[in-house]
Amino acid sequence: MGILKRIVRMVVGTALILLSLALLCTCPILRLTGKDAESYLQDADFQVTDSLEVARDDLLHSQDFDRAAIEAAGVDLSEGHVVPLLGAMETAARGFTDGDLSLAELARGALLAQQLLPTAGKLDSTEATEGLFDTLGIEEYYGDFKDICANQRHLILGALIGFDVLLGLLVFCALGSLLQTLFGRGKGFDVALLVLELLWLGLFCGAAFLGRPLLQQLGVPATARLALVLIPLLAPVGVILTMVLKKLLGSDRA
Repeated sequence: MGILKRIVRMVVGTALILLSLALLCTCPILRLTGKDAESYLQDADFQVTDSLEVARDDLLHSQDFDRAAIEAAGVDLSEGHVVPLLGAMETAARGFTDGDLSLAELARGALLAQQLLPTAGKLDSTEATEGLFDTLGIEEYYGDFKDICANQRHLILGALIGFDVLLGLLVFCALGSLLQTLFGRGKGFDVALLVLELLWLGLFCGAAFLGRPLLQQLGVPATARLALVLIPLLAPVGVILTMVLKKLLGSDRA
């Protein structure tokens, strides 16, 4: 293969793979649309901000719950821990209350959920948690919290681990595809990356069409719905074009 073909393959192929990954991961894939969706999202954003501000003050300064028992269970209530944690929760929440959702935002939320699971287990170990929920004004959710810790915690952890594995495979295959594009040998990673991208898009398509019961549980107006966003659906095209480019330039020798 001539030097010009090699340069074209390396530059264009690498750009296509990176573009494909960027379209899938950073662009919104799901969007809440429909009548009353905007007012619902504005209210949800306000509620999250206000609730987290109140929670910060209560966690740092309130004496209305058994602070010593909570800390004895292993939950750090110091300012250096509480403030960054609530900041991370607000950032993750805004990824959901801005009206659209990308794979990167979902990954941020999943990572935070994994960080919070051990804390949930520690809170479940002490009866003082009920007083903490009362202080935070979320006593109505205490029963749900106990049920999740008792019956659903392992299921949630398994789902989060599965998410991590799929995301890790996506990144691994993208890296392998880039290396194959640069050195011009094989197309196995290209195929694997294409399959994984289609799988992720299929999961989001399923969420868009089967997510109505969850929306109702979250109090979303019946007139609102989840819709797919077009741009990330083009992500597999970048991988396909890369494979075609390699074929046309005769770079696939393995």
